Amino acid sequence: PVVLSMAYQGDGPAILGELIRRAVVSRRTQPTEFSQVLDGIRNASTDPKEEETLQRWLLGLQACVSCLNETAADLIRPVLTASWKAYSKPVLDSLSEFLLGLISAHSTFGSMCIDALVRHYIVDSPDDASDGSPPPPPPPPNPHLFSTIHETLAALMQLAPVQRPMVVAALRRFFPNKWKHQDCIGTYARNLIDLAHHVQDLSADVLSIFISEMIKLDVEIKDAGEEDSDDDGDESPGMELDFEDDPVLDAVERPTETMSEGARKKLDVLMGLCLEETRLYFSQGDQENCKAYFNFLWTEFERQVLPTYQAKHVQFLLFYSCSFSPGYAKTFLQRLLDIVGDVSAPAVLRQAALNYLSSFVSRANFLSLEDVVVVMERIAGFLHDYVVQHSVDRIDLGRHRVFYTACQALFYMLCFRLDELSEHDFMVRITALQLSTLVGCSLRPLVFCVPQIVENFSAITHRHSLVYCEPYTRVMNQGLSRATADGAVRMERLDDYFPFDPYILKTSSSYIKGLYKAWSAPVEIVHVDTNDTDDESQHDDFLEHDDLNYGAAVAQFDPSPVSVMIKRRRTTSLGTSGDDRGFFCSPRVAMACATPQS
Repeated sequence: PVVLSMAYQGDGPAILGELIRRAVVSRRTQPTEFSQVLDGIRNASTDPKEEETLQRWLLGLQACVSCLNETAADLIRPVLTASWKAYSKPVLDSLSEFLLGLISAHSTFGSMCIDALVRHYIVDSPDDASDGSPPPPPPPPNPHLFSTIHETLAALMQLAPVQRPMVVAALRRFFPNKWKHQDCIGTYARNLIDLAHHVQDLSADVLSIFISEMIKLDVEIKDAGEEDSDDDGDESPGMELDFEDDPVLDAVERPTETMSEGARKKLDVLMGLCLEETRLYFSQGDQENCKAYFNFLWTEFERQVLPTYQAKHVQFLLFYSCSFSPGYAKTFLQRLLDIVGDVSAPAVLRQAALNYLSSFVSRANFLSLEDVVVVMERIAGFLHDYVVQHSVDRIDLGRHRVFYTACQALFYMLCFRLDELSEHDFMVRITALQLSTLVGCSLRPLVFCVPQIVENFSAITHRHSLVYCEPYTRVMNQGLSRATADGAVRMERLDDYFPFDPYILKTSSSYIKGLYKAWSAPVEIVHVDTNDTDDESQHDDFLEHDDLNYGAAVAQFDPSPVSVMIKRRRTTSLGTSGDDRGFFCSPRVAMACATPQS
């Protein structure tokens, strides 16, 4: 046919463009000519040997781009759906110019073109096999393809800013699923980072996409590892894991390890990329940009990570960011305290904030001891006020769950930090926390705490002559034994989730190790001998309390709270959080509640 021969003979773009225009205009009256053009474009797009012909078609399409309305969509679709991985740089350049001209002339083609561009960020990789074996790694990509896509998308968003939301939506939609090879996921993620380098204001959207996808993998790891939780007995979360000697970090597999190896490797790749970008941002960016980056990280943490039950690794992005300035750490703590003090917030969200607060204070070795003590004082102030307001209440986990979680948070922090604080002249302020009043109050906070926290808290506070917990723990065990003898159900306890427990991703852990405080058990552990609970010589006044109604404490809360997606927009800027004296600071606690400053 005449049309095809002109394309193969290398006639100029203007002549070929005129033929395409005529074919489009007369499609209804002379469909044969349109079909010939369509066959020529389709064959050139799919046959690697016809690269020069394809380039001529692209130049011809560019020459008549103004007439390529919706009627001509069939001519454009073969170019967009073809694989571009083997195209040479001249063809890719012609393709880029055509797409930009097409979207500039006809914005209705924007979504189709954007999808085609973003889809080629994905390197070919089969899914994981049904037997769980990993797929083979993808082939090496075309070195010119990705750079051309970056430049095209950047030019597109500058040329037509209205298309930007479509680009972000496509980047999120085409992110490889968890079944793809980690090299495929890593390549796509690196492409998004490179694109963000081309388009500066895209960085926040890319980071948001990363966090969303990493949470999916993080939860997958947690779900796969739940099978061995029953074998751990009452092992304390994190307290008996030394980060430096963690068997997972040393690549020694435990016999009970069942977490998804594939999901762990993929998350490791993504966390490594995000942590490296964070390092570069804080080490090279100016102060205002760094503050903006930190504030955005907090926003994504509050929106996506905080409400996610038992996320284990994604939150370390914020942990790592806080290490670059004391102001960031202070602001992180202040904002968590703000959530805890917000009585209008759901209880599950306030509990999550307390878990993050206690775990961060316990594990962040870059945190000043002054900040550690201030957090303890503020939590203790709230607890003392609460005890006064509920002095006649009996133990009830369902009603007082935030109070019990705050008690466990305070006890947990003391387990990690008390020895260190005693060596730096903070014991006067720790004594002023009046721990005996909290432990012995009518709400009996030790009843619902994780047993290993109670055990370690009892040992370390006894050694420092702060509080003697054995009478309370003995009464607890006596009551529990009686409830069990009466056929009561196993008593519920507080959740044992501490978000900054040891980081088990092998490669990216190098960013965290030097900032992380490992658990070191107290020299003496107080063990309560429940076999002696019938010995009258062990009885004291506490056995006379009739408020230890274990039957009433059974099954009063769901230990697996549903993730509550709360989008809370805070007006507090970095380092200017308001002083929360009214809620957290009690006159019973001798302290100075200095608001963290950046």
